[in-house]
Amino acid sequence: MIREFYPFAKEKMGFNRTVHVTLRQDENNASEMLGKTAYYSLSEDKIVLYISGRHPKDVMRSFSHELVHHTQNCRGAFEETVMRENGYAQEDDHLREMEREAYEQGNLVFRDWEDGMKYGSRVEEEDDKVDPQKARIAQKLQKATASSGNKLDTLGNTIRTPKQLMDVMVSQLRQMIGTLPKSPDPKIMKRILLKMSQNVDGILSGTENDK
Repeated sequence: MIREFYPFAKEKMGFNRTVHVTLRQDENNASEMLGKTAYYSLSEDKIVLYISGRHPKDVMRSFSHELVHHTQNCRGAFEETVMRENGYAQEDDHLREMEREAYEQGNLVFRDWEDGMKYGSRVEEEDDKVDPQKARIAQKLQKATASSGNKLDTLGNTIRTPKQLMDVMVSQLRQMIGTLPKSPDPKIMKRILLKMSQNVDGILSGTENDK
């Protein structure tokens, strides 16, 4: 299971160094109510998983969690911090944030892989379905930006997922910024920002009315 999950996690998390994995049998640790489940060695790029008495899915969640720490290590996030064995997640704000990321991303990446294994293409098929609410928002975006000369081509047909909607919004924002001079007049910027704010408010209120 680890071999199947590893390439999926590597693609999703984006780490660029190979991690070494050790599966450790420890019955004494397993008998402790708050025994160890896993740890990551920064200097060795190594994950140790305690497997005695544990369900395979539980071990995999620990593996995914520690892979996030490996990803953080690869991007240099630990360079100015020291991982202590006890209390680091409570006493250091930076390490606490990295621990939050490990719990959140680790669980989500494993869940995505698990659902893909169980349901196969059904997950992708659900993602490909047109979301009526997203299509309505896209149409409102088209109307809201029409006055500036920007066009959101056939959004009702192309917007299928929240990510696609966000991509279009970012693209439009870049186009609007690109039409400005390098040193725009502050008054012009203020009017543009006010117009954007009004457009967003109108889109949100329209979405609420559509419910």
